[in-house]
Amino acid sequence: MISQVRLWGVARAIGDWLHDWQTLVSGVLAIVAGGLTAYYLHKQIGQTERHERERLEREHRAARAVMPLPLMSILDACQDCIAELAEIHKKGRLNREEYPPQIPEFALSQDTVAILQDVIRTSNCTGIPELIHRLVVDVERVASGLKDLDEPSDDELDERIVDVAQVYALAAAAVKYAESDTVAASYSVGWDQVRLGLNRGVQRGRISGFCIQGAKDRLEERNKVKDYLWSV
Repeated sequence: MISQVRLWGVARAIGDWLHDWQTLVSGVLAIVAGGLTAYYLHKQIGQTERHERERLEREHRAARAVMPLPLMSILDACQDCIAELAEIHKKGRLNREEYPPQIPEFALSQDTVAILQDVIRTSNCTGIPELIHRLVVDVERVASGLKDLDEPSDDELDERIVDVAQVYALAAAAVKYAESDTVAASYSVGWDQVRLGLNRGVQRGRISGFCIQGAKDRLEERNKVKDYLWSV
């Protein structure tokens, strides 16, 4: 009997305490529940973000693996174009009837554009999307300039040759990234790569380097303006 009275007293005391402090108890429980909800929500968001990063990394590796093929075609087109422009320079004047030029088309195919878009979309490095953007812009600009080429002056030929060599340097840098296994903190394309593009074009056409001396001089003028062709 005494035990029952004691139990009843304890229960009543607890009930009175809960009645007096029910607002505080409800607040504490709400805070605990909110904390647990936030914890599991944060954990779920973290897992979702990790899975998304892993998916993008897989897609980026796949796009990066096939990236060199279309870029190599751009490098070949640059060498052919430099050789052809140097040949025109050598002849002194462009006459479409006597000497129809064989300037390669500087057009990016839809497949190439799709691959480059996938690389940009899945990349977690700001430098590579900017490099690809610069490459695409320069290809379009050079393509437009070559289409308008009609009885150009020596200075205009020199400008076009250096422009094409710059596309070569940008494409070569993109190929280097695609074939590497690492991601650098920063990227740059130096004028040495542009000079390499000029030399490769001359070698492709088996033409004396004297034919592009004006282009080399123009390249050095651009080098004096800024240290790198492109950097980020």
